[in-house]
Amino acid sequence: FDQGAEAFLDFDLNANVPSRQYVYLGYSYTADPNDAVTGIRPSHEHNWGASVSVQSGKIKYYAVGNVNLNAGAGGKEIYMYYTKSHHEDAGKPITEIRYCQNSAPTYSVTDTAEILPVMRFDSWKPSDLNDGIGKGAIYLTVVRPFETPMGSYKAPKFGKEKTSTRKN
Repeated sequence: FDQGAEAFLDFDLNANVPSRQYVYLGYSYTADPNDAVTGIRPSHEHNWGASVSVQSGKIKYYAVGNVNLNAGAGGKEIYMYYTKSHHEDAGKPITEIRYCQNSAPTYSVTDTAEILPVMRFDSWKPSDLNDGIGKGAIYLTVVRPFETPMGSYKAPKFGKEKTSTRKN
């Protein structure tokens, strides 16, 4: 919250890893679908830096801070990127972010939304945020509603200052 986030995913992304930094994914809300995040993708292979945008197909992604999500954990360096692209490949605005542990999530649907695993930049596989650590896989999923009346929902809005770490 000290970096401007209104809320955070109530789960340490470095959970179950001894001698690590705490890493939480923070976010703000918007009721404006044009300002909402439409995708998040972690990079397991590259840190392009906080000031660099990354092109993936027709969609441009931006760094969520310059924070290694495996800080102090000994695994691969993983950095989070987001997009607000309105290109059809980006999808609808994200209205919720969830986490799951140990087994990779799959695509699912409810009566009102689709739930998608967050995929890696370097492959179309679900992103294990504890990649290379050898303990407790952690995955993120995003929720997108099928139909959303304008202004009736709150969607996460990311910025480069929205991810933070804190040492033990």
